[in-house]
Amino acid sequence: MKRYLLISVQPQHLINILTGKKSIELRKMIPKWVFEAIKNGETVICLLYCTKSKPLIYQDYATNEDGYTYLSGFGIASYNKEACIINGKIVGQFELNQIEEIELEEYNISWDDISDYRLMTDTLSENEILEKSCLTESEINYYWGDGKLFAMFIKNLKVYDNPNKLMDYITKLPVKEYGLGTLCEVDLNNNFYKRLVKAPQNMMEVWSH
Repeated sequence: MKRYLLISVQPQHLINILTGKKSIELRKMIPKWVFEAIKNGETVICLLYCTKSKPLIYQDYATNEDGYTYLSGFGIASYNKEACIINGKIVGQFELNQIEEIELEEYNISWDDISDYRLMTDTLSENEILEKSCLTESEINYYWGDGKLFAMFIKNLKVYDNPNKLMDYITKLPVKEYGLGTLCEVDLNNNFYKRLVKAPQNMMEVWSH
């Protein structure tokens, strides 16, 4: 089986990822196994789940001169176009092999040693963070609050022509749920899995055959 990191993204931010405007995703919490995989030189495949919140996002299709229908873009729907709506679906993936912690750098803003703080990572300036995240400084500070904040670098984005469903993936069944009559699958190592029916608020480990 293949392991993925499933990430829930709000529609207004996801459309910036899908159109290539947003190249870093900011998160306060990332699973430990993701850091360990990257440290070991591995690339983590991240699945992009569009949350069910509004605005509704739809896929737009076009047909070329040979009659081939292809995905041509995305838009915000004023009504539910049903089959074309991507909210509540997994719409693409990207490769993750770089994560940097966002920090505050102190600097002087006047001759009398009045100082202020600006955002930075090991490789990004504040302006680059704002541009690549498609967020304002106030939006980042509001989301950040206390604790740590990380920039996940989006690489080799792949947008699915046809979105996947949560049920296309499985998640490990916690030990406390074994034997409760839940329909599940078992691998050669006696790990129990069940079909995914609910998206995470942030992100989670999922698997597929």
